Amino acid sequence: MSGFRFLNLVRPFLPILPEVSSPDRKVSFNQKVLWTAVTLLIFLVCSQVPLYGIMSSDSSDPCTGCVEESDQLGALNRNKKI
Repeated sequence: MSGFRFLNLVRPFLPILPEVSSPDRKVSFNQKVLWTAVTLLIFLVCSQVPLYGIMSSDSSDPCTGCVEESDQLGALNRNKKI
């Protein structure tokens, strides 16, 4: 089955695509873990810092109002027979 191949579609563009050279040395596992931990720490700190100009709301979940409104309409009452 020699149907359509993705490589045949991409082949004309290969000369203009950038290549990544192989690394000069092997990166140790400890260094990988260190950079992963540093990146995770930066992500966790940045996720706790509020963005400038965005007002904080009373509830942390943006869909809390949706659930309360649905409950008032009776959409969440499963035991009620219609």
